[in-house]
Amino acid sequence: MCNVYIAFVLIKVRFIGVLLGVMLFGFSQGQEWNQLVNQDFVYYFKPDNRKNVAPVDSVLSSQLKNVQRTLNYYASNPIDIFIVDKDVEMATVNVKKQPGSVSLLSGQIVINVHASTHDIASLFRKECSKILVEEMMYGGTFQDKVKTNNLISLPEWLIPGLQHYLAYDWSAETDNTMRYIHDQYGLTDFDAIPSIYNDVKGASFWKFVAYKYGPNAIPTVLYMARVTRKFNASVYYSFQVSAKELFEDWQEFYDYGYSQDQKKPNPVNGIMLSLPHILDIYVASIDTYYTLEENFWGIHWFEHKLQTASKQKIMTLSRGVKPLPQFSGGIFKGENGVCLIVNAAKHAVLYTQTKAGVTKRKLDIPQVNGVGGGDGVFLIESQLSQSYVYALKKEGTPRVLALKGYVNSIGRWDGVYYYIREEGQQNYIVSRSDDKEDILLASNTRMRQLLYAGDATLLYNADENGIWNGKILYTNQRKSKTLTNYRSNIIFHQYTPEVFVEFLDRGINSSLSITDHIKSTEFYSYTDITPAYFSDLEVPVLAKEETKQNFNQDSLKSYTFQNEVYPSTDFTISNYDSLVDAKSAAAETFLTPSLAVDYYSPSLFTLALVNQPEKAAYSIFENSYRTLLPSHLNIKAGIAYTNQFNTKRIQAYYLGAMQVGARDISLKYLSTKKLKYSFDVMSRQRITNDELGKYRYLTNMGEFTTYHHFHFHGDVMQYLRFWQALEVPLAVNSETLFKKRSSNYLAAYSLHYTFKNETPRNQLAVDVKVTPMLELSQSKKSVTAQITSNHKWSLGQFTQWINKSEAGISLGPNPVVFLLGGNATDFLNVDKQREFSPDKAPVMYQNVFGIRGFQSNYRNGTTYAMHSSEIQFKLATWLRRKPVTSELFSHLSTNFFVDMGLSYYGQSIYDPANILNTRYIVSSTGAVTTKVIAFKNPFIISSGVGVSTQIYGYKVNFAYAVGLEDQVVKLGVFHLSLGTTF
Repeated sequence: MCNVYIAFVLIKVRFIGVLLGVMLFGFSQGQEWNQLVNQDFVYYFKPDNRKNVAPVDSVLSSQLKNVQRTLNYYASNPIDIFIVDKDVEMATVNVKKQPGSVSLLSGQIVINVHASTHDIASLFRKECSKILVEEMMYGGTFQDKVKTNNLISLPEWLIPGLQHYLAYDWSAETDNTMRYIHDQYGLTDFDAIPSIYNDVKGASFWKFVAYKYGPNAIPTVLYMARVTRKFNASVYYSFQVSAKELFEDWQEFYDYGYSQDQKKPNPVNGIMLSLPHILDIYVASIDTYYTLEENFWGIHWFEHKLQTASKQKIMTLSRGVKPLPQFSGGIFKGENGVCLIVNAAKHAVLYTQTKAGVTKRKLDIPQVNGVGGGDGVFLIESQLSQSYVYALKKEGTPRVLALKGYVNSIGRWDGVYYYIREEGQQNYIVSRSDDKEDILLASNTRMRQLLYAGDATLLYNADENGIWNGKILYTNQRKSKTLTNYRSNIIFHQYTPEVFVEFLDRGINSSLSITDHIKSTEFYSYTDITPAYFSDLEVPVLAKEETKQNFNQDSLKSYTFQNEVYPSTDFTISNYDSLVDAKSAAAETFLTPSLAVDYYSPSLFTLALVNQPEKAAYSIFENSYRTLLPSHLNIKAGIAYTNQFNTKRIQAYYLGAMQVGARDISLKYLSTKKLKYSFDVMSRQRITNDELGKYRYLTNMGEFTTYHHFHFHGDVMQYLRFWQALEVPLAVNSETLFKKRSSNYLAAYSLHYTFKNETPRNQLAVDVKVTPMLELSQSKKSVTAQITSNHKWSLGQFTQWINKSEAGISLGPNPVVFLLGGNATDFLNVDKQREFSPDKAPVMYQNVFGIRGFQSNYRNGTTYAMHSSEIQFKLATWLRRKPVTSELFSHLSTNFFVDMGLSYYGQSIYDPANILNTRYIVSSTGAVTTKVIAFKNPFIISSGVGVSTQIYGYKVNFAYAVGLEDQVVKLGVFHLSLGTTF
């Protein structure tokens, strides 16, 4: 016993030392950032990126003014901008909204310098609009956010659609997607459009509203939505029309526009490919082509043979490897075979397909953005204001060009470099020879994929006229002509002496057309083409007024709101005595970088009703599990602090107040820098008072967790847990008066593998867990393995099929006992209180929910398996066939389900340890007791129907289920589920 205790102390000391080490390591890493401050932004950057601050600022400043003018609102605080050149340095944090939780994070936007001005501007507008709209809707102060965060009911497509519209306006890509939606699903039923298109259909709504009611319509709807807290009411008060009338006008607006576009041709032949899965294409011949595809299990490189209709996987990309941007030429023909270039953490990697297999070569280039061809293979490393071109050779990758601007396409033919350069709003096709540049074509529209078609002839794509169509440039004449007149975008093309290829964006049925080589002299060119309908339809814009520099942050000073909803006290007014001094101080601060101090600020506040305490599935004492069942409702209050780099977080919460004798206190520290880990301590108290007596259960727990990204969709987590559990009898009768308190000290290591993936129609989550446990004072041991699978399959616009499977086994002299039955969020849950097998001395008890029609602990054992299948049908949405904006009705669905499972002790269901098979018959006098051992089927099944919806963010489900046990139908059971999930 002494040795066990000493070992436990040593483990704890070493554990604390490791934790302090990684915490200090994480803190020191946070000091690498420098910062520059002006009146609109706080820029964070590494020293190597100092040169990119000014170009980024010039782009962002103008875009911020445009967004603020459109929304009629100024940000009340400067926005944090992180400038990075690697995706792993920083990521934009998206907090999932939960009922009772209020996000307090200040606005943060991550800008990767390996992007064009156009892409950076679009990304900024999208994230900036999110920051401003959230502040407009939910308030700029803590009090306002708490009051309004969970009370405003908005359709799930409204805000994402506005972000998309403000980010991309009505781009050729957005218009093409909406045209595909019109062809594939029609516009009769807005809600019938799949949720994967929420951003596009939401953008179409805002475009129509701005077109019909003017540029002030957007802030008007938003302000009235906050005042009325209902979308339908905001529409009526803004435009004096009902939401139904508005959407009927929306349907007529787009039906008419796309009926005009139907007059344009759209080739029907070709190879049908699902565009969302295709990352890159290379056509080697009329019979062979290669694709880089992302499917359910990762990113794979395939070879396709048309003659034999075969598809062979060449390789799967490994962890930490990222493909080039979509259709950037990542697959190409090299000297030794077909090649693939990807980006790793510190350098680019070249894979080559040979007869002997796939070879790998590390390139001394930090990142590749695109690949060009012609007289050799050329790799492009492009940044916002500077681009470098490298030649791919056997002996290395020498740099051959340093160019200004962002280069998205390059090729070298007959000793001359031709490339497309983006600078601000301008795009240029440039030739370069002998270090001299010659601009062949300048355009305000975007261009991409420059190809050599013959002597003094180039092919490229441009989104002129609202659709990406093919064009030809005669370099001697410096004139271009249009070659195609499709109604769908050309997103990829290829022109070689062997083939001519076009890939049209037509949604999940996109068409890859491969033909024999066509001479450029045989191309048919259009002298004039009809533009896409919505490309010429201009939305009225606000008059641009000259913006005056003003360091005052009061939003009301520069703008007049149509619906004033914020009192003046909502805004922070800078208390500067002199505006001139303030401007001067701001300018000096911006010119002089300083070390970014790692500080913490409130990021999340929680005040919610919960009936699922954290880590409530585990109980160390036999009767304590009852105190953690979902029939107990409590109040959870907590707050989290996060540093401005989003790499460290401290959070604490208290749970209790409503359940007698219940309280949970938890403190957690999380770090995501380099090594991702967390440290969690919790103290829990529960009290039981029933026929067995009155007991207090105390549990103190410490947990150290590490997180490792294993694959594109997989993660590995390791847990190290320590429990101290006490069972304290409270003196209320003679039995508990003389009973001593019991204590347990438990250590456990758990290894988790989780896999999550989502496609337009499928969502899959798999969790595999192995957990060895050791009770330190009595040397109890066990090893537990569990697997859980959740699969959601969309059967249509209104129907979803959900399947959940789960199984587990616990081995060893003191196994875990699983308690099967009931529903995890059932507020009406009743404990069956079935006895446990006396043949086992379990180290722990674990609740396993999921079989409705039965109560908790209806079956127990050391092995279990269960499956639940449910079909959810959105009844209200299907019946109305018009947009349902109410939170209650938009989530209203009818559910039909079947649950089944079994649990048993020992090696099989016939094991003597299964007390389910043992019954006692007592004579009428009580003098004789007969023990009868007879097999009883441990398998239980239930089926039922339910109605579910959502109220203020809480998911509510009322269900009625009937159970079947031993071929006997049980009485029906009602379930009332309440929580964040079902």
